[in-house]
Amino acid sequence: MNEFNKQQAIDTLIEKAAIYPCHRCGNVKFAVLDGVSLLPLIECIDSHTVVDRMNTPIFHVLCENCGALTAHSLGMLDLMSNK
Repeated sequence: MNEFNKQQAIDTLIEKAAIYPCHRCGNVKFAVLDGVSLLPLIECIDSHTVVDRMNTPIFHVLCENCGALTAHSLGMLDLMSNK
């Protein structure tokens, strides 16, 4: 996996008009966190669920006032290498 390009993520959010104030407090100042997370995906939910090997890489945007986090899919925003 290639290194996460934070500036490219910011530019893509601006291009997609993802620039609205925080959904929790209305603040307009945000930060994109360094690095990415993997969100595990499962196909069924029961008392014996074991996480499958599926996941999606996401990056997080943090409200600088209340700390609310918003996750964004790298794949959906075409921020992943095709390698």
